Amino acid sequence: MAPQKPRFNDRIIKDGFPDGWHVQDRLDSNEALLIRKSDFAFGGSLCICTRPRAIPTDEWLATAKIIAHGFDAENDKRAEAFSAANRAET
Repeated sequence: MAPQKPRFNDRIIKDGFPDGWHVQDRLDSNEALLIRKSDFAFGGSLCICTRPRAIPTDEWLATAKIIAHGFDAENDKRAEAFSAANRAET
């Protein structure tokens, strides 16, 4: 699900997130999207997950930050393993 560009009344939250990550809080539709920039996604960004509707956005931000940091850490770990495997082949 590729998110649309922020609308006028959307709140964009970047504080505490890794580079390229943010939460787009869609105030008029009671949804918040955890978004990551991606060179491979249509539109340049990708929705990783959405906030459960029963939880206010401000309460969900800590969880969203954990997801973003964990996602980046796992990607870095996999990239390092791939690089190490390529170095071993040469």
